[in-house]
Amino acid sequence: MIFKILTRGKAMRNIKEVRKEVEEMSDKLGEPVDPKIKELVIGLRALGIETIHSCQGHSGEGHGLPYPWIDLQPKDANKLLKVVYWYNIRAYQKRNINKVIAWTILPRATIRLMPERKDIPLEKLQKSAVDFGKKIQKLKDIPKLYKYL
Repeated sequence: MIFKILTRGKAMRNIKEVRKEVEEMSDKLGEPVDPKIKELVIGLRALGIETIHSCQGHSGEGHGLPYPWIDLQPKDANKLLKVVYWYNIRAYQKRNINKVIAWTILPRATIRLMPERKDIPLEKLQKSAVDFGKKIQKLKDIPKLYKYL
């Protein structure tokens, strides 16, 4: 089965406004959004997908997870699924399958967005998060997926 992915316009929030909003965000300790996950947070929020928590990942620090992740509201699962599929299918079309860093959704009390493979060096996973964020910031709306033969 082949999927043609189209987008429709006008639902994207103003990127400059969203960027300012994210720049002003902080956690309970007063820490800002991590720089290597920030672009993805901005892209998702600009598409109207509410983010709750995020982390760029930790390497050998004895705490945290060794990959970037974002927790989102379950109400946004359908929108997120379309965005993740849109990004992943484009990545597979443009790169060697062994070099693709696909993203996946883990259902929990919240919805967690994270890289599918975690056996890749943290720096590459973080670079993928930045790339994903920058690509979705260029969308005009949540992708619509249409099947065709």
